[in-house]
Amino acid sequence: MGLYRVGGISLPKKKLLSYCYSTIALATKTSVPSHSTTHSPSPFHYRPRDQSDILNSNPFDLILDEKNDSTRVNKRTINEYIIINNFLQSVFNDDFGRSRIILNKLSSRIRDSGLVNYYSCMALLVSHLLSDSNNLTIQNIKILIDELDYMHKKNDEHLYPTKEIVGLEDQIKIKLIKCLLYCFHDASQKRNKQNILISIAEYIYTNMQKYSLLKNQELIDELNNRKLLESYIHILRIMGIPIAPALMKQLNLYINEIEAVNADDDKETVAIESYMDDYGYMNLSRLCQYITDSRFTKYDKDEYKNTPHMFEIYEDLVQKDPNQAEIFYQEYIDYNKSRELNIENSARFLMENMNIIGNNSKKKSVSSNLQDLSLGGFSTSHSALLTKWLDDSVKLVIDMVKRVQAYEDDSRKKEELTEDEITVLRSIAIMNIVPKRSLMLMLISSLLSRIMISETGSIYLSTITEDFSRTFKWFLWKEKSLIPVRNELHRFLKDGYESHQLFIVLLKLVIDTCTIQLTPDQLNDLQMNCDLLNNPMRSEFKPNENGTSPAFFHRVVRIDSLKTTGIIEIHPYLFGQLKHYSFITRTNYYYFPMIYPPRPWVAPDDGAYLLNFKSIVATTEIKTSLAYLNRAHKTNQLESIYNGLNDLGKVAWAINPKVLQVFKDIMTKEVGFMKIPPSIEKLNHKDKAYHENRNRRIEMETLLNVAQAFGNNGDIIFSPHNVDFRGRAYPMSSFLNHYNDDLTRGLLMFWKSEPLGSEGFDWLKCQLADFIGKDKLTRIEKIQFINDNWEKIMDCAKSPLTGGHKIWMDADDPFQALALCFEMHTIDKFLADGGNIENYKTRISVHQDGSCNGLQHYAALGADKEAALAVNILPQPNLEDRGDIYTTMLDKVKEQITFEIEKEKEKEKENENESKPTVNNDIKTTALQILNRKVIKQTVMTSVYGVTFVGASRQISQRIKEILELHELRMKEVSLTNETINILEKQSTSVANYIANQILKSLTSLFSGAEAIQDWLTMNTIRILNSIDLETIDYALKNNLATLSDIFSLKSTFKPMMWTTLSGFPVVQLYKNTKLTRISTSLQRLTIKKRDSIASIDRIKQIRGVAPNFIHSLDSIHMLMTCLAANINHIPFVAVHDSFWTYPSRATELASILREEFIRLHSSNIIEHLREDMIYTTRNSYQIAWFEKDVYPQLTQDIEQLRSTYKLQGETPLKSRNRNSILYHELVSLTKGTTDNPLKMIEQVNPKLYFKRMKVSKMTEYGYSMDENNDKSLHLKHLTYVLVPVRILDCPPKGKLDITQVRNSPYFFS
Repeated sequence: MGLYRVGGISLPKKKLLSYCYSTIALATKTSVPSHSTTHSPSPFHYRPRDQSDILNSNPFDLILDEKNDSTRVNKRTINEYIIINNFLQSVFNDDFGRSRIILNKLSSRIRDSGLVNYYSCMALLVSHLLSDSNNLTIQNIKILIDELDYMHKKNDEHLYPTKEIVGLEDQIKIKLIKCLLYCFHDASQKRNKQNILISIAEYIYTNMQKYSLLKNQELIDELNNRKLLESYIHILRIMGIPIAPALMKQLNLYINEIEAVNADDDKETVAIESYMDDYGYMNLSRLCQYITDSRFTKYDKDEYKNTPHMFEIYEDLVQKDPNQAEIFYQEYIDYNKSRELNIENSARFLMENMNIIGNNSKKKSVSSNLQDLSLGGFSTSHSALLTKWLDDSVKLVIDMVKRVQAYEDDSRKKEELTEDEITVLRSIAIMNIVPKRSLMLMLISSLLSRIMISETGSIYLSTITEDFSRTFKWFLWKEKSLIPVRNELHRFLKDGYESHQLFIVLLKLVIDTCTIQLTPDQLNDLQMNCDLLNNPMRSEFKPNENGTSPAFFHRVVRIDSLKTTGIIEIHPYLFGQLKHYSFITRTNYYYFPMIYPPRPWVAPDDGAYLLNFKSIVATTEIKTSLAYLNRAHKTNQLESIYNGLNDLGKVAWAINPKVLQVFKDIMTKEVGFMKIPPSIEKLNHKDKAYHENRNRRIEMETLLNVAQAFGNNGDIIFSPHNVDFRGRAYPMSSFLNHYNDDLTRGLLMFWKSEPLGSEGFDWLKCQLADFIGKDKLTRIEKIQFINDNWEKIMDCAKSPLTGGHKIWMDADDPFQALALCFEMHTIDKFLADGGNIENYKTRISVHQDGSCNGLQHYAALGADKEAALAVNILPQPNLEDRGDIYTTMLDKVKEQITFEIEKEKEKEKENENESKPTVNNDIKTTALQILNRKVIKQTVMTSVYGVTFVGASRQISQRIKEILELHELRMKEVSLTNETINILEKQSTSVANYIANQILKSLTSLFSGAEAIQDWLTMNTIRILNSIDLETIDYALKNNLATLSDIFSLKSTFKPMMWTTLSGFPVVQLYKNTKLTRISTSLQRLTIKKRDSIASIDRIKQIRGVAPNFIHSLDSIHMLMTCLAANINHIPFVAVHDSFWTYPSRATELASILREEFIRLHSSNIIEHLREDMIYTTRNSYQIAWFEKDVYPQLTQDIEQLRSTYKLQGETPLKSRNRNSILYHELVSLTKGTTDNPLKMIEQVNPKLYFKRMKVSKMTEYGYSMDENNDKSLHLKHLTYVLVPVRILDCPPKGKLDITQVRNSPYFFS
């Protein structure tokens, strides 16, 4: 079968389009009427609900298929494992005949999971035929169709096919038709006689009719390349069926795409294979070198031969000939497509080299500045040792597999196998299919990399098995030869039980195999070092009679009085030797920035990277989240999210060459610089911060490597975005995105430049002042500050590391400040040469940050004027003044503490016996002395996200720790008395508790509206989680989670708290209880956490998370609305949550847009809509409530009389009533709408009802008002229970804030 080349990748024609970028037009964005503004607003509105609404989603339906799939493997017997393993091998070896024979064996096992196994294997075989098989003939496909039809008939006669089996059968039918279409295409290319083609077409047409696939949209969606679509259209024409215009349009698109890809293949590019090792693996350094070496060279001649950066070439062309500049840009982007595909393919599985590559002739084309290294940068001696380990362990694995295979077909001899060998037998297909050297290389790499970054030279056994599972998963994605069996291998990993068993068998081989031999001198040095550190060497590591010692040792340690766990330790000599290296042999998977524009998001699992390996939502509950999002996608509720993420991802970035050079210079320094540690060999091993500094240094070296890869040529880079479950946008790349730290942000600038315009220079000055730490000055004061320090800034730019002025080093954000110092210096020269400041073109972004944005949203939600003034929603009386919530809170706290101290002193005067201030008063005085803006800032900031008293106290404790550290360093900013220092050292917890309590009390007084909304959210969440619905009750009974006798005492619930945002995005709190699974292995019993889609939700996390998650969903919507409105108005826009970035020339426009969008957001009755969501999701749910018998005796008597008439299952009306049976009867009645329940009586009398909150002994009033949430001590024997519809509390009262006043507040975002 012919191959196309895309860059360095060889692809079958059938697979070509799955690797190619498909151009998808963005959805049209229409503006809607809004407040009177000069800009076009974002297209947001609340969507009316219908039956398709995401809030109608049933979690049990969403996850049913996943549950069936996850339990499938556990049902297999050992004999089924052997049969399936043999089947996998036959498919992998392209042995169609043997595959059919084994399928026939499986067809005889149609009980329980046997039928599922049969259809799974059939689907695998057909998928393999589709991928690239020599057995793709119409005769073979006919055989499979006949077998499928036979099994279908057999199932209908003898079995009831499950939903899962029907789904598998439907998939197989579509794949078989695709196989037939490929066969038809091949027949048409061989110029067969027309009558033969007609016969084939009639056969295919007949099967499409039989399977109800004629013009079936699901089949049409699968026709994803030219061959399939041409064949399908050709058959319809032969059969006289009209062709839909949409099909012809799609065919033309495929034809154009193929031509474009073929044109790309003709372009010169660097072959990525030359950067791989003997086994086809790539490490990070070589991938970075490939990025540099594969430069777009078409313009590297004549006037641009000495221009290193792509953005400079583009900029020059823009000045000379804008049309030529656009031609250059398009050619450059087109060229980058194949580079991007190569980067994505390689970055997903990076592995340090395990063989000596210095003499490999295949590497000669690699740039000479790559050193010829042994094993990931190790010395030759260490490399030889590790290579020996690899060779020895591979040999043992091969021997074990051979022994197991010899016993495979003889059941009588299986009893002779050891426990480990039986484990290998169960997974014999994996052991035969996956390259054994690669398998052991991954294991040793994972083991070493994990142990070497630890502080103790040991690692938990569970950690290494989980790590290896992830590594193995990426390996499956990377290894093209495993495509036919990839799904089955993923099931093996997903099961967890058997994959962990196999991994531990392999790990045990490594432990038993890997040894070291120390010389007497090395042994003496090691013993001396252990004695000095008072850390005796374990006896297990001492040499045996041959002088060898185990390199690794497994033992079980006790964590506490109840728990033990297994750890693997490395020999102390090896730990001391290998920790000197900055690289450890290991596997990594990274998401690099893109050098080609991200694919537009068009579905929850379709967008961003060209190879489409990350979904739109980043969460550990990926499958369940996607199930909800797919439903929202079908109702077009995600269009705004798609458009916003697409807009964020299309912004082009570049590496700032001047900041990059300073970074490189710092990394060569003998000593550390600011937060960058020195090289690893210069670190002090005895320093308690050694491991932290070592890891930080490795991070810095990795960042430098990647930054140079993209920065050497001034490459364009893009940051594709996705969201978390709350809708907050995040870049998907692991490196070089604007969400990273100050250093990374300083390295980044826009790839394209724009003129400063009339106000841009002032925006840059304000930005620099903010970075230096003058963010609380007024705008005029910031500009004046920069003007006054101009010469210092110039000195920083001229000599950043050696100059006399270090203003950038003392800045709050030093590297971002340095980038602006460089820019100011360039502007200074531009002006000196007579340039007009408005014409100066810059690539530096300016930021506008919210003033404690979470509290801004709370103030707007509650229309709280006092709070709005504190967080700059309202302008200050003097417009040039700015409200500072942190200073305001600091003053309030100080005032309260001073008041309490004075009150304490008055008490002392009244009490003559008290000669000294109390300890309590000492703590108050100490708290007052250390209080400053920094001490309280984090607690104030996080209060909006539900920080508890314990959390706030921990935050203050950390600030106290920092104060003590600064005092120890004799920093000028810390001048405290010895008495204060003594109290802080001995009673820091008491001081922290006191300050935390004062801050939270002061916040409550100032932001009472925010607290009311938080309480409202929390109380409603408790009600929703405590509610009961028939669907959940029946599910629990059916799955044996409870019995009828205790069903209404069940503490589990499965429906999470959820709501939809203004954009239509569903926020689903998938906080679940993790299921612990115990696995018996030959090393130890292993407990792993297994995520189960049907696990009960974690109520505590649901309740604690609702308030912060709700606010996060609001700030994400404000950002998204601003993004879309900015894009409509052609303003480049990126953001870090509540920090909005653009070019200096567009900052004023953006300032207006973000205010207008905030007004639109908070003019939309958010709390009312959230309450409607809560009512909607609980419309079929009920609450167990109680009323007092003595207060309502007649009602009690009437209800008891009604209940005596119930005919309950297993009971007669005369027998004593069982509470749960009665409740179940009434729940069924209420759900079905019958009158066999007391609800009408309750509605007529309207008694005062109570309900039980979680873990609260008292009863709480069950009304609609927050004022009715009073607790009362009541005994159940004095109460009557009833089921009533869930009551969602009325919205909390609002103030009289005019939200439109934010237009006049200059420091709302600044």
